[in-house]
Amino acid sequence: MEDFKTTVITGHIVPELGDTTQIRSYPTLQNENTHGHLQRKLQSRHIQLIAIGGTIGTSLFLGIGSALTKAGPLSLLLGFSITGFAIWGVMQCFGEMATWLPVPGAVPQFCARYVDDALGFAVGWNNWYFCAIVLCLRLLNDINRYTPFLDVYCVKS
Repeated sequence: MEDFKTTVITGHIVPELGDTTQIRSYPTLQNENTHGHLQRKLQSRHIQLIAIGGTIGTSLFLGIGSALTKAGPLSLLLGFSITGFAIWGVMQCFGEMATWLPVPGAVPQFCARYVDDALGFAVGWNNWYFCAIVLCLRLLNDINRYTPFLDVYCVKS
């Protein structure tokens, strides 16, 4: 248990907000000299690949065909535009907070800091639950995608 230390995350000095050097302590098992600081090494190509991955993740390329046949191109464009505008605003806010206070834990830590610890706890568990459900749904989708081809390979009695 000697390796269990508390790392202090350092912030920035903002003139109108004062010194935010000691934000909060987080327990860690890593060496505090090599971990726990922000590395600004993202290049333009990294950001572009993250954007492409986010676009594919929203089913813009994968699942757009059925929505296009049911709703038509105009309603699809309006739906993506309205939703994208709302998400863009939220992501701008999160980007500003993450730039100002680079803390580990992202959204749950921001909720705990600015609203309440209980909200941060709930958001963290909701994030875990969402990831677990999405994993199950993706597995189910992949299984359903390949079941028509299983009759060829299965032995029928």
